[in-house]
Amino acid sequence: MSAHDFLSRYATRFRTAAMASLVAGCSSGGSTPSPDEGGPPNSQEAGGQADSAEGVSSRDSGKGDVGTVADSSTSATDSPTEAGIEDGGTPDSPAESDAPNTTAPTPPMMLSETGLFTSVESNGTLKLADGVQEYTPMYALWADGAQKLRWIYLPPGSKIDTTTSMDHWSFPAGTKFWKEFDLNGQRLETRLVWKWGPGIDDVLYVSYWWNPEAGIPNDAEIWDSALGEQGPDGTGINGTSHDIPAEGDCETCHTSIKEHVLGFGAIELNHAATAALPGVNIQTLIAAGSLTTNPVLADLVIPGDATAQAALGYLHANCGNCHNDTPGPGAADVPPMYLRLLVGTKTIEDTDTYKTAVNQPTTDFMPTGITYRIAGGNAKESCVTYTMEQRANNPRYQMPQLATDIVDDAGLATVSAWIATLPKAP
Repeated sequence: MSAHDFLSRYATRFRTAAMASLVAGCSSGGSTPSPDEGGPPNSQEAGGQADSAEGVSSRDSGKGDVGTVADSSTSATDSPTEAGIEDGGTPDSPAESDAPNTTAPTPPMMLSETGLFTSVESNGTLKLADGVQEYTPMYALWADGAQKLRWIYLPPGSKIDTTTSMDHWSFPAGTKFWKEFDLNGQRLETRLVWKWGPGIDDVLYVSYWWNPEAGIPNDAEIWDSALGEQGPDGTGINGTSHDIPAEGDCETCHTSIKEHVLGFGAIELNHAATAALPGVNIQTLIAAGSLTTNPVLADLVIPGDATAQAALGYLHANCGNCHNDTPGPGAADVPPMYLRLLVGTKTIEDTDTYKTAVNQPTTDFMPTGITYRIAGGNAKESCVTYTMEQRANNPRYQMPQLATDIVDDAGLATVSAWIATLPKAP
């Protein structure tokens, strides 16, 4: 492991522990706060990474002049060539191992060098490199109203290991995910998650800033990984409210789930291709032979009626990335709260969300009147919805804890509507 990797991971763990003791320091004796105190990822009360819940992928127009970006020959190792997901290949991808990591590659300085695109069309659309394909999760993460585009590159001849776990996919070395953030008609940021090696933690998190002051209209430059990027007044970049997180924040969110990848899994991709949900889905992955084991499609359906499905899907995408069975910090003597759905769950009552949250008491949760994680029939007295409503007015109990300053009113209404249908606590 390189010195950079060691220091980066140590800093991430230190920051997570600090969030536990400072952001939500309600537990006695300075111990790690209980899950019900609004603790860090893998602590136990409503939370997750901030991203986007718009659920619609729309390419913006007029975002740049026609032009070819940097020569793709300078792209990083494993940049797209031809086949991508369409070429399912024959060899199965081996399961990820705990073998010692080798040295991580140096991320490219420019987005065009990562293998995402080759040029920018006259309407601003990126001309994708060979093998890169768009995808859209059915339930997306909230990103303070930003619209997003997402892409994946799967190396030719490789497969995603879905045999080891259908709930936590393992991606072959060379897999890349990109996510673009747009706000107020501007392309702002593109994030890269690069599975560069076979080890579980062989992942790079890099972001690229579409900075109009850089004089590069058709490309984005690497960000300040230590501090992130903000506007000159400490708000957002490019005159918006959006800022770019530091590398440590990326790691805090992504290492809270085993696969280190958010929004690309069996349940999220179980949808038909539509204008609102374009690109790769579970059916296209199966057809291309891109999975080592194909799921039973009936096992991917979220239980319940439309109201329940919408709420459970929202919590899965926005909270389950932290609130899941991945080992992490938290109070050992407090019952866990898991908000991530598992493949094959047939009834609402059998979901981990129901079993660990509905009418389950909070532990050492300070706000008065909040005694249940989810209080059946009463969203106003539910810890989950209470924390969803907090931002700058009460950051100690804000969920998600990172990368969001605006309450997701639509998401809050979705979860509240489902809570209203639940039985009251005995």
